[in-house]
Amino acid sequence: MSILKIFKKYTDFNQSCLGAELGSGATGSVFEFENKAIKLCINYELPNQSIIDFLIENKDLNFVKVFSHKLYGPYKDRGYESILSVIVMEKLLKISSDEEKVFHTILSHEDFNKKKNFSNSELKKILKELSIGLDFDEGKVIFFYEGLRNSIIYHPDIHQRNIMKDQLNNFKMVDCEFARFKKKEV
Repeated sequence: MSILKIFKKYTDFNQSCLGAELGSGATGSVFEFENKAIKLCINYELPNQSIIDFLIENKDLNFVKVFSHKLYGPYKDRGYESILSVIVMEKLLKISSDEEKVFHTILSHEDFNKKKNFSNSELKKILKELSIGLDFDEGKVIFFYEGLRNSIIYHPDIHQRNIMKDQLNNFKMVDCEFARFKKKEV
């Protein structure tokens, strides 16, 4: 069943406000909504409301700005209990294929679940080598990378498909509803 049919069946959400579909993933779809984006999502656990509240306050510029969030449910369908959520957020742009390659190289944990944590000198060396064949803004990549490293938010699903950019070409993480705050070192 499509995400729209599920929302129609189980919620009072007014789908007439939705514009064109911007993208979809395993648990939901994103649509145009006025000058913003709206994500309709099926969750099998509760999203992290403290992170969503933090992003509504926009305290970390490396993450998508969230304007509102609403939960529906739980509901049970075909033996699974789910929560439906609606997240209104800033509308971002897709990154280029060259930028995807850069972020796969420096951030993605998809390769053998390897956590990548390069020093500034290692990062600059890698980016210099990548700039030979790829077109990207090295300064913005470094700013984003350092911002994620210094952020109080831990995003458990870092890869190039969860990175987009705003109108000023600043990179931002999306799909943040299951992120969490980093533990403070004592």
